[in-house]
Amino acid sequence: MVKENQILREIFRYQIWHLLSVAILLILVLTFIAQDDALLNGSLWGIGTETWFWLSIAIPIFHQVYVWIVWRLELYRGTFTSRFGLQKAFNLYRAGFYYYSCIQ
Repeated sequence: MVKENQILREIFRYQIWHLLSVAILLILVLTFIAQDDALLNGSLWGIGTETWFWLSIAIPIFHQVYVWIVWRLELYRGTFTSRFGLQKAFNLYRAGFYYYSCIQ
């Protein structure tokens, strides 16, 4: 059990800094946007500027979480290679990135 707690500690190590950075940046950006309501007016392809704004915020956050979870679980527990084997695990990881690049 001690080893499991140590592994969990390593998986979450320094992630608080990422969370704090995202929170601070969101506060700064939202403060900037609040200064001028016209910044979120408009649309592209029938999709409002505010929707595009939140997509541009959410996609990099999703990427960070995806990489953090997959790489840390693989690094400290070998979660994917032990379950699927090296080649299949890499193909699954690559498929996740392919999906991510499509939604960008």
